[in-house]
Amino acid sequence: MPEETKAKTKSRVAKYWGGAQQTFAQRYRGIIVTIAVVVMVAVVGFAVARIGLNYDGVSQASRQKLAKKDANIALQFGLTGQTSAPEVNQVVTLSQVAWQKEITNSVQQALNHGDEVADQVTFDGKNYQKAQVMTALSQHYMATLQQNRHYQIDEITYDRYHNATVTYTVVPINLPEAQKKVQDFVTGELNKKADDVQKLSAPQLRLVSYAMVSDNWDNILKNQLPTAKPVQAKMKLLYASRWQSAQYQVAKDTLNHILNTGLAE
Repeated sequence: MPEETKAKTKSRVAKYWGGAQQTFAQRYRGIIVTIAVVVMVAVVGFAVARIGLNYDGVSQASRQKLAKKDANIALQFGLTGQTSAPEVNQVVTLSQVAWQKEITNSVQQALNHGDEVADQVTFDGKNYQKAQVMTALSQHYMATLQQNRHYQIDEITYDRYHNATVTYTVVPINLPEAQKKVQDFVTGELNKKADDVQKLSAPQLRLVSYAMVSDNWDNILKNQLPTAKPVQAKMKLLYASRWQSAQYQVAKDTLNHILNTGLAE
């Protein structure tokens, strides 16, 4: 028969620490598992919020404040072709020089569209060149457009991607009425020289008329521009952001839309 071995009796302290170590190990493993689950849930939750809900660390209150500020920049820039805001390059896709050139070219195209205008004519001791007359007249139009116009932002709404739709009201400049006012004066002056006018062809008369409108634009209007009834319109602000940093932008098409709403038909 094998000799019976005698188990060594553990002290109460040893038994306690042995049990305590086992309990601590179990708790430690439990804490690690819990932390891992929490981290995984946080990562998944952040991914869902970032991708699914388009969360970018910017509060809605901050976006609302930003949208209102950038909407004012876009409206002032679109209506007048200029702004004093230092952030303008972040909001619009064109420089002030480029946008003013766009407006001037648009005015010149409108002036050249329609009935024929002579390339040059001499009238009442003055020689008029079409290119120079059209450039001068478009510059008067541009200066007129650059005068401040009354507008107000009525409402800003947002889609799920934080793009903003801005509803605004603007009092348009009535350029047709302004031109008619100057043209009426020019017609009166031409009537005083009816004999000389009769010697002109229709294209030559149009060039003389344009030239005299340009020459008398400022002193007839005297910065008192006729306006039309207020109109309400909407524009889109496109949202762009990096983490905890955001901005709104407008495209050239939106600037054209703003400009057109600020002018009477």
